[in-house]
Amino acid sequence: MNLVLTLVDNDYYPGLAALINSLIAQGFSGRVVVGATAAFPQWLTASLEPIDQSQDEYRVGGIVLQRVSMETEQHVVHCKPGWIAAMVQRFNDCERIFFIDADITVNTNWTFFEDWADEGVALCSDVNYLMPATDPTRRKWVRALQRAGRPVRSQLDWYVNSGFLGVARKNADFATLWTDIYEENRAYFSDTTKFRTEGREHFFMSANQDTLNLAAMATEHPISIIGPNGMGFMPGFCAMNHPLGPAKPWRRSFIRDALAGNPPRVADKVYWLHADGPVRAFSLRRIKFARLSLHVAAAIGRFIRRT
Repeated sequence: MNLVLTLVDNDYYPGLAALINSLIAQGFSGRVVVGATAAFPQWLTASLEPIDQSQDEYRVGGIVLQRVSMETEQHVVHCKPGWIAAMVQRFNDCERIFFIDADITVNTNWTFFEDWADEGVALCSDVNYLMPATDPTRRKWVRALQRAGRPVRSQLDWYVNSGFLGVARKNADFATLWTDIYEENRAYFSDTTKFRTEGREHFFMSANQDTLNLAAMATEHPISIIGPNGMGFMPGFCAMNHPLGPAKPWRRSFIRDALAGNPPRVADKVYWLHADGPVRAFSLRRIKFARLSLHVAAAIGRFIRRT
């Protein structure tokens, strides 16, 4: 069985709905486990079939959806390493384990992801993907690994995004390595109660994402990295659509943004394509309005662009 993990906080439940819908559309069957600080909202569970009257386990399509309660003082994004490692151990009967951010939609057949994880630790490059082995920050990371007695097994030139991780069971202890490296370097992190507070000039700009990159350098397992096109950050084969930044598709006012020179992104269009079911993120009226707004905003964007 395949296991997909994700974390949800604040208003990310509309993203979760579209992620589930996209997984179903691409042929995924298995278990989706959601780490959440609060109960599922009623509008979400209205589309789901409870399992044994549970408030934390539901069925939709070929998916068993399970909520796992979590408490944290950190921003939820920095819980990824430890939480993923805990879930890998908890669901130890799963053949492959994936973590996917709740604002991502899956864009290609699920068999691709299975094959990808079978090739090695599956990772996707970030929008800012170039980080040569001679980069000064990466050289600092090498020394951080050496201080912990960890050899550098892969000299990487690409920087990966922590919104996705895929491992076959034989490589699943990669999650523990990521967690250990996170804890070893905790003294260097800035305020982990916030998403991000530092720029790239800092030793650790993003506690969770930078340490994922250290783990990729240190792991003894084979790794399989696809380029930034994998999350739709540049043209090419797009396995997933990942809308970066705080302007998530369910938050945007598309016509207003287009008039300001910010037309809709592909990720915005794909999100609203998956918003209406089987798990309905919004009312049909809201979905129709958003789709109409996207068409109007796209037309405006042909004439108004931020320079």
